Amino acid sequence: MARSRLTPEQRRDQILDLGMAAFSVLPFEQVAMEDIAAQAGISRALIYHYFPSKKELFAALWARAHEKLAHDSHFTAVDTVRAQIRSALVAHFTFYEQNLTLMMIANRSAIAADPAVRSPITFELTRLRDHALDALDLAGSGRDLVSVALSGWLALVREVALEWLELQSFSRDAAVDLCLTALDALVSPHADLNQVPHGAVDSAAAQ
Repeated sequence: MARSRLTPEQRRDQILDLGMAAFSVLPFEQVAMEDIAAQAGISRALIYHYFPSKKELFAALWARAHEKLAHDSHFTAVDTVRAQIRSALVAHFTFYEQNLTLMMIANRSAIAADPAVRSPITFELTRLRDHALDALDLAGSGRDLVSVALSGWLALVREVALEWLELQSFSRDAAVDLCLTALDALVSPHADLNQVPHGAVDSAAAQ
């Protein structure tokens, strides 16, 4: 097969696109780098030049997929903190549902413990925690306490998401509401989740 001439960036994107297609339908163990190279019309040596291992290819495409999630899970400033968190959870769970096989590879396969594979999910959930803390306008020991509560809650969110994807026996909204019930129990005794962030109130008043 004649090799099409692409820039290094274009070639990398092509490999990521083909990898995404393969990992979206096959378990990690069944995806072969040689097959992806053949589809790209490149040599086995060249695909390993871009991605030294199959694990690194998956980690790169998983990180790229999360860039869209970061864009989709933006926060609406005029909403209450709880409503903002709910909106972010819906975006996360929708992303997980749309990338079911990738989510299972990232959490239930032999490479699930690899830091590069875990990093995109951890980063996004940490971003959600930090946004909630800032929106609640907490300081000192109160912020530390709620930060610990949110970190524990996010571990639950991750497990609820995985169980929901595996069981397929209840709706996304039911899974999100379950997470919010736990959030209320953990955080509401220490902070007002139904407040609108102060900066949002000031901005709205100025308009």
